[in-house]
Amino acid sequence: MLEYANNGCDLLAVSAAWRQSFERDWRLLCRARALDGLCYVVGSNHVGTQSGRQHAGESCIASPRGDIVAKTTNGTAAVTTTISPETLAQARQKNPVWKHRK
Repeated sequence: MLEYANNGCDLLAVSAAWRQSFERDWRLLCRARALDGLCYVVGSNHVGTQSGRQHAGESCIASPRGDIVAKTTNGTAAVTTTISPETLAQARQKNPVWKHRK
């Protein structure tokens, strides 16, 4: 993650297969990666049953401020959002964490 953040990554896509019992943890992970990396995170999570485990789905998009701006719920297959250069700049100005990385 540090490498992406240091290189000015605006969007990071992650894919996972988190079980339904970890649904809250999955959203927290996406939000934390966005906030720490100061980028948008598109988190795609497996849905359905695999090897006897029920997966949560709950794919989402988190903003660089750590907010979930879109998520799949109730059978929604896909979501979109607008990537805002202004939001990226504001988040990076308010949270200059990248200035302290080595």
